[in-house]
Amino acid sequence: MNPSAELPSPEGFALVRIHKLDASREAPVVSGDPGAKPIPAANLQGMTTMEDGGRLHIDHFPEHPYLVEGSLPIVVNSAPQGMPTR
Repeated sequence: MNPSAELPSPEGFALVRIHKLDASREAPVVSGDPGAKPIPAANLQGMTTMEDGGRLHIDHFPEHPYLVEGSLPIVVNSAPQGMPTR
């Protein structure tokens, strides 16, 4: 699938697809509805502010609010001491 191609969007849903992880940028490659892209971004950003550690699973399931079938599942871990600063 062409990452820049439009994804089908059922009424009331904005959809995105996680295609791969870009190792050079340490970032997921996401395509789809521009209105939905901030959702996984906000979820990932939220992990950076966790002070007690945690784990975030982003993977498709039927009726998922923003991921389409075929999206790459990812798991993000936050260190118990907080995320490293750069």
